[in-house]
Amino acid sequence: MCAAFVKPEHMAHAIDERIKQIDRKLEMLRSLDAKCDDPGSRWTIDYGVHMSQASRDYMVKNRDALIASAGGGLAAEAAE
Repeated sequence: MCAAFVKPEHMAHAIDERIKQIDRKLEMLRSLDAKCDDPGSRWTIDYGVHMSQASRDYMVKNRDALIASAGGGLAAEAAE
């Protein structure tokens, strides 16, 4: 993603949509986990939950920094 060439409000929307996607994935994985008795499948589901939760946590924690980096290239481009 080229944050410098995206308006901050568009960046915020993209991040928020990604977090919603991750939330839906987590919900689906957790519902599978509750129904699954196979150890190998449970391991795979747990891994997916862990990785998705880590991704979500990172997006939430760093959301403002990414939004702050947005748009700088648009201003430079307009000045040329």
